Amino acid sequence: MTLQHRYPDEFMPSKYFLAKDNDKTFQFDDQLPSLPIPSLKSTLSKYLESVKPHLTREEIEKTVQAVRRFAENEGPKLQSILEERAKAKRNWLEEWWLSYAYLKLRIPVTPLMNVTGIAPYVFHLWPPSKGTQVTRNSLSTYFLLEHWQLIKRQKLLHDSGRSGKEPWSMYQFRSLYNCCRLPGLEEDTICRYFKTDEEGEAPSHLVVFCNRRIYKIDSVLDSKGRLFTPPQLKHVLSRIKEEAYSQEAGPGLSSLTTLDRSTWYKLRQHLVSLSHTNEQHLHTIQSAIIGSSLVDDTPSDMSQLSQQGLLGKPGNAWYDKSYSSIWFENGTTVSNCDHAPMDAMTSVNVSFYADCRLIECEGVWKGENEEETNEVPSYHELHFTIDKQIEDGIAAAESSYLKLARNIEIINPEFHTFGKDLFKELKLHPDTFVQVCLQYAYYKLHGKPAATYETATTRKFYNGRTETVRSCTNEVVAWAKVMLDKDSLPSQKIHLFKNAMNKHLSMMRECMSGQGIDRHLFGLKIVAAENGFDIPDIFIDPAYEKSGGNGNFTLSTSFVGFTSVHGGVAPMCSNGYGCFYRIGAKRIVFFISSWISDEGTSAVKLYASIADCMTEVIDLLSNNTVSSI
Repeated sequence: MTLQHRYPDEFMPSKYFLAKDNDKTFQFDDQLPSLPIPSLKSTLSKYLESVKPHLTREEIEKTVQAVRRFAENEGPKLQSILEERAKAKRNWLEEWWLSYAYLKLRIPVTPLMNVTGIAPYVFHLWPPSKGTQVTRNSLSTYFLLEHWQLIKRQKLLHDSGRSGKEPWSMYQFRSLYNCCRLPGLEEDTICRYFKTDEEGEAPSHLVVFCNRRIYKIDSVLDSKGRLFTPPQLKHVLSRIKEEAYSQEAGPGLSSLTTLDRSTWYKLRQHLVSLSHTNEQHLHTIQSAIIGSSLVDDTPSDMSQLSQQGLLGKPGNAWYDKSYSSIWFENGTTVSNCDHAPMDAMTSVNVSFYADCRLIECEGVWKGENEEETNEVPSYHELHFTIDKQIEDGIAAAESSYLKLARNIEIINPEFHTFGKDLFKELKLHPDTFVQVCLQYAYYKLHGKPAATYETATTRKFYNGRTETVRSCTNEVVAWAKVMLDKDSLPSQKIHLFKNAMNKHLSMMRECMSGQGIDRHLFGLKIVAAENGFDIPDIFIDPAYEKSGGNGNFTLSTSFVGFTSVHGGVAPMCSNGYGCFYRIGAKRIVFFISSWISDEGTSAVKLYASIADCMTEVIDLLSNNTVSSI
């Protein structure tokens, strides 16, 4: 049986990750078009449409007046300033988005901002098995380091649009490895140490967290500049684990990274003041390729893994690192990634690459004709000088973190009734189908529409990242209402379903083309704040927050793609949900999170509603003649 037949929707030969001929990973980045600024008229018109599902008639009229005043007064002035900025910067949004959406926020990065990802190997290749932690970690890490080298050598295939002919920005891949967030009093910074081979030498060490202690593997390269093999990595990881557990648990210094950012900054400054060696050790952690953790817990299913990835024990990972790989005693694994310098699809790429490489070797190191030597990586523990202030800070960090973590519910259900194959047969766009059903499911469960954030990529533009698709449209709400009306005819339901699908597809195309509204409104708001304008009424009007503005999206959603990799985030607001999903050939896998303290929300109930609604819609379409949507 071929690998393709064994894993029809979870495998791609690793050769397809490689750049073609003389292409380079970053070769198109400087050639990409600048991020456009939509017209003010277009954005305001779309904004008015987007708020209507969440407002009464009286509120709509007030919002119409606020938008009209903005269009006639401050709006054109702010638009002009924004357009001038765009003339000087190829991506007018980039610096502001990183700063205001991430680095200025003072809340803890985990579990509130970071992304967790579930490595898929455990579900088809490496079932939970006690005692496999180090062996599996060494092989997976080796393939991760291959990925690191591909980017360094610019041999990783650049991403492109659906046509395969439209190059996308690869800039975020510069922050995947050798990268770390640094706390600040009012704003954090991103420290990037990664370099391509053409640019110079990048740090080649790893940091390992085990039993609340921190170790440095001095280099992943041998004396000839080759990657150490999995057996060699296994040797050093085994020694680290043995040494760590031969002692009492360490202080758990990494717990400090779970604090609010200003408190962490102050404690970090104090830590540096205690010893110059402390500062050197911090730099070692910051510049490492990744952080790798050896943890003694034994999660055995997707929900448990997600909980460990986002809500696991503090003291065993440096949550400021761009990429942390967390391995458990039974050989299962998750990642925890800083969302600030990169979006989730960047880390999906490396996890999918590792999965495909592991499938090719059937989860066992076979040497691949590489010469192995007796040379092994060197390592040493990073001993910090700490005092009572640091010890108290660690205790306070763990207390506040656990309080947050215990208040978040995460489930990872798999919907097995159908998947991409059926969508293809019925000519339905997979992501759009899930999105409109998600809207219907929320409406059916809660009796009202949900302000919704769905991620759209803008990587077709220079250093592009994301735009918000406001998936809760007037069309989808009209359809949900008809679906709940027992007297409505199937033809009515199907007609409005088509309208809702087409509206979502149209919005996604607009957002990917730089014609969304949320980043534009965000930019206008920042222009006002930085140029001494009073806050315009449009941003004070209740409609702004009711429709999701200022981080108030009830549903925070993202389509993770068609690969084997899955993950998600905490809810964006206290009465909301995080809902990520990936779509396989015959299944749809969800990551759903909610706040336990909010009695009105339940991840379990939301999924039950989603599953029921998706099945109901497919039954409706299958039992009635439907033309292509």
